[in-house]
Amino acid sequence: MFEALVLACLISNPNECYEFVDTRGPYITRSSCIKRTEEMRDSILTMPDFNPQAFKCRLSEGGTGI
Repeated sequence: MFEALVLACLISNPNECYEFVDTRGPYITRSSCIKRTEEMRDSILTMPDFNPQAFKCRLSEGGTGI
């Protein structure tokens, strides 16, 4: 199972970044996790002053990945 995370930094201060952690998952496949990070990215883009920089689909504790 995979957990979705997106790293977004402030446009006004690119050194100040935040990790956004998904609250819907975990996801069975990596591809479904990646799809969720894309949805999260689109939501973050609607927030003033945030710019998504990177995503990660990490294995849940004790999880196995497909």
